[in-house]
Amino acid sequence: MSNLKINIMEKDNKISSYNELNKKNIAKAISIIFDTKNDMPEYIKKMLLERLLWATTEHDNQGNYKKYEGQPYWSKGALKKLLFNIAEKQNNPKLNPYQDLRHEHSIPKKIIRELTLINDISEEKSFEILQKYGHAVVISKDEDKLLNQKKLRSKLALPLEKINSLDDVFSRYKMAGIQICEVKNINVLQLTVSDIDKLVSLT
Repeated sequence: MSNLKINIMEKDNKISSYNELNKKNIAKAISIIFDTKNDMPEYIKKMLLERLLWATTEHDNQGNYKKYEGQPYWSKGALKKLLFNIAEKQNNPKLNPYQDLRHEHSIPKKIIRELTLINDISEEKSFEILQKYGHAVVISKDEDKLLNQKKLRSKLALPLEKINSLDDVFSRYKMAGIQICEVKNINVLQLTVSDIDKLVSLT
């Protein structure tokens, strides 16, 4: 049994961000890129935007790469797959503990791209979009396939204008039957199956 303290309090349904400063910096970059006063080629603008949208969820406030470790939202399936991989690594030292996990955008990236791909978009508007919709979830490969089977790979379960809470942000996973948990301030590498089962699902 793990000695970790697991938060089993009622979930907080308010949309918040673990890397707000990172999102502010990216919002500033987006507003500069799409300022019509510069003569940057359109294809370069789109290439830069694509990379920035990945960085929106993959980096913390100090710019550190956090594709898996440090991500605040994981599915229970992904946590159990991580636990399985850690055990398997004892027999196979070269095994990546994050094998068969996916860094998935809870609001599909193509939708955020469409919202930010606007000439003269302001820094404030860019940040508003990233703060509200730019969130990631670590899920398992099998859960990723499930999203495809449910035809939720790049579409929403709710109209965009109705997304105003964490429940709404994670509505695709709820529709697919994928349990999402908040693991902020928890070392996911030390969780046991019992710990994972005790985590409160947000979906």
